[in-house]
Amino acid sequence: MPPSERDDVDRMVRTGTDLPFASDLSRMYSLMSAKEIVAGLLERLPEDVSLHEVAREIEFIAAVSEGFESYEREGGTSIEEARESVSSWVKTATR
Repeated sequence: MPPSERDDVDRMVRTGTDLPFASDLSRMYSLMSAKEIVAGLLERLPEDVSLHEVAREIEFIAAVSEGFESYEREGGTSIEEARESVSSWVKTATR
């Protein structure tokens, strides 16, 4: 990813403003290497962050990235399917 685009992504994520749609974010992150993504993360974290917090952030980014990849490969779930799934989970959890 060119430095100017990387700077734009870092700015959007850091400030939380002008965040793109998920598909745009997926495309931007797919253009970045894992090393670039982690380097951007480390730039945004406070100096006193623990290694456990860094690991949690990386795990979160990896899970989101995996979700984007899965969506690109297999497509998404309709709102109705999601409602049915959540309803089923709630019923199971409250038994």
